[in-house]
Amino acid sequence: MNKIILLFVTVASISCHYKPTAKNDANLKSQKKTENQLRSSDNTDDSKKIMALNQIILQNEEDLSPKDIMRLYYSVRYLSEEGNEKIEIIEKAFGTEIFHITLIHDNLLDDSTRGKKYEMILKRSKEKWIIDTVKKSWRCWEGRGHTDWGITHCR
Repeated sequence: MNKIILLFVTVASISCHYKPTAKNDANLKSQKKTENQLRSSDNTDDSKKIMALNQIILQNEEDLSPKDIMRLYYSVRYLSEEGNEKIEIIEKAFGTEIFHITLIHDNLLDDSTRGKKYEMILKRSKEKWIIDTVKKSWRCWEGRGHTDWGITHCR
């Protein structure tokens, strides 16, 4: 209980001393704009989502890391406190121009899908990483379809 109170007091203290600056405001607006653009592209096919995300990456002043780009592509607000969901990100560079990053979201609280896997290939363009391809696969809980990674959805 003392830890919870201490955490609450710390967060409250930090938020009370937060002073918005032009840079913080610009970053916050940029982040919200990015999230809105991605949300609007979620209902389109993958190639349109990749194109939209690459435009955002190229327009961003900062050079985003491959991990940051994967987090933009697959944004999870929180993991459930129930069960034992986990997200693992595996990175592998191929020289200085190509990067392979894999995100595995496993032990989902879903009655058929056990996990989702996203494999992304990034290439260097104009001093920034951009998305070349994304491959998705799923694995199912026992009795709900394939238990190894595959491209067919679970039953």
